[in-house]
Amino acid sequence: MTEPQQSPHLAAPDVNPSFTKGIFLGTIYEDFVFPFPRPTQEDQESLRMILDSFRAFAASHIDPRRHDHEGAFPPDMLQGLHALGIMGLNIPAEYGGFGASAIVFNRVFGEVGATDPALAVYLGAHESIGCKGIILFGTDEQKKKYLPRCATGELVAAFCLTEPGSGSDAQAMQTTAVPGADGKSYLLNGTKMWISNAGYASIFTLFAKVPISVNGEIKHRVTAFIVDAHAPGVRLGAPEKKMGIKASDTRAVFFENVAVPVEDRLGDVGQGFKIALEVLNSGRLGLACGSAHGARTIMRHALQHAKNRTQFGKPIGSFEMIQRKVAENAAECYAVDAACFVTSAMIDRGGIDYSLETAACKVAGAELVFRADSDAMQIAGGIGYSAEYPYEQALRDSRINLIFEGTDEVLRMLIALSGLQQPGERLRALGKAFQNPLGSLGIIGSY
Repeated sequence: MTEPQQSPHLAAPDVNPSFTKGIFLGTIYEDFVFPFPRPTQEDQESLRMILDSFRAFAASHIDPRRHDHEGAFPPDMLQGLHALGIMGLNIPAEYGGFGASAIVFNRVFGEVGATDPALAVYLGAHESIGCKGIILFGTDEQKKKYLPRCATGELVAAFCLTEPGSGSDAQAMQTTAVPGADGKSYLLNGTKMWISNAGYASIFTLFAKVPISVNGEIKHRVTAFIVDAHAPGVRLGAPEKKMGIKASDTRAVFFENVAVPVEDRLGDVGQGFKIALEVLNSGRLGLACGSAHGARTIMRHALQHAKNRTQFGKPIGSFEMIQRKVAENAAECYAVDAACFVTSAMIDRGGIDYSLETAACKVAGAELVFRADSDAMQIAGGIGYSAEYPYEQALRDSRINLIFEGTDEVLRMLIALSGLQQPGERLRALGKAFQNPLGSLGIIGSY
């Protein structure tokens, strides 16, 4: 096949081919997945440097049990994390970031997720989705204004999409941004909920409906904005009391007559839905990587216990039912890791629609880590249920993965419906052709 054409964004299905969508059409883009990708020498060196620095920092500064107990991150820990440069890992170097490839970014994100899932949420809400829209869709002026400070952690970003009446159905949102009479600003009103990093954030990537006139009729189009989190009229709700990832700050955010300068609109009016989809497409892959590494970490604890815990005169790890749990999780860890790596390589290659791959990785990773945590607790037995050991916190922390960044149910529908869209259109055309077969031999014959 020919090389995929370069396009700045995924929202061009006729330009950007997709491996998974191709399968639905009976087309296998072998060169998208074979040979299995290898990181470049530069990426290998970057990974060694970043992972060594993070692991050394984590050993002395990151205490997941303390974060869970206190429901917050110590300020000095966050400052130290910012100093490492991880807040700008995927921000282009020209704007003060590290400019990491997708392979490097997702491998590092996996390490963070295995260390402390709540901290992974903090970093993911900032980098994977919070300022990702600016990276992908921002003007040069917007990038210069915001990204250097996002890279240092001076600005922490958050992503404001979900509302009390709209989640996966973004078109149902009620938040509005009405153009001001002076043409210099929008007046923002509405409520967003379940906003990760809300209490830490300096800027929001926010989505609201803008009224426009179409043939004399008022229509509302979802549009993206960069919003100052400390602007007059912005109010935070109380921190949510959550089952897990307790140190991540999650709140409702209220906007009442907030003035947003026109120059802080992200993309064109009506482009917000596509921006949200593409930002979430890339963010899901980091979640999958964190899930796979988290599953591996908790199973190491379970394996150690299975080797040392003796019943009926032998280690419980010698029993086939225990071995089966370990083997199945090990195999799935391998599979999810491989899928994440291949998808990361697709992103780095460019010109490929990877939306269904990241959705599949997220579903597989989220279900893997929750099952692995449950299996590890079962292997640990009674002590697994005790807060003195890591199992119960791991189980609580991992449960959210099946819900946020698109529930697993919604993503399954996304994969099926998006994959079937083109075959369905072809079959519809074929059905019409059979209504006049003699006049449509070309269509029928090609099928």
